[in-house]
Amino acid sequence: MPFQRSKDELDPDHPNPCYPRACAIQSCLQKSGFDQSRCESLIDDLYRCCAKFYQQRGNDAEADSCPIPTVVQRRIHNMQHDAKRRDGGSLLETKKR
Repeated sequence: MPFQRSKDELDPDHPNPCYPRACAIQSCLQKSGFDQSRCESLIDDLYRCCAKFYQQRGNDAEADSCPIPTVVQRRIHNMQHDAKRRDGGSLLETKKR
């Protein structure tokens, strides 16, 4: 049986490991009539993925599906602030739906 990574692990050999999350956002937006509020959890998942991507590969790394590191850092900061107010959950874990 081949090794499978959990949803929270990035493939270190893949040039764009967050791409599937970006595709999931696009599908969600199309299905929801482009109502972004209905896809927020997927958008958060992408930013978590991109944060891990930059942690692993450095801020000079590039991936088509990830915004620049400063944008990711700002979003993550805001997500952390919101999580502390809500429930104190771990930021870099993908939320179960």
